[in-house]
Amino acid sequence: MLHDLKSAFGDLSYSLSLFPGNHVQLTVGGLLRAEEADPGYLTSARSLFADALAKFNWSTPRGSASDVRPTDVRFLVCGIHILTPSQTAMLPRHAAPVTALPEHPGCPMVPIPR
Repeated sequence: MLHDLKSAFGDLSYSLSLFPGNHVQLTVGGLLRAEEADPGYLTSARSLFADALAKFNWSTPRGSASDVRPTDVRFLVCGIHILTPSQTAMLPRHAAPVTALPEHPGCPMVPIPR
């Protein structure tokens, strides 16, 4: 997934956090040029990254797209975080791009539609 993100969006800083229950959180650094970004731009950027992750997911909705259950998908995206320049600067230079964590931080469980 990270290789495809770099191919599609350039050499930004990406990391994936994996939580129990197949929850995934994507963090992107280096995209923003200012500490504050237009909310519409952030929404569009998150949507683009969600679409990029969606091709790695599968789902078997029961009847309608709104009836997707956690057991019907490969993973659930619980957040796409786009870091400000100062947050990006604080990232460790040699941090692992994928980290498995013992519990998720109570993020919303939103399946990415295919």
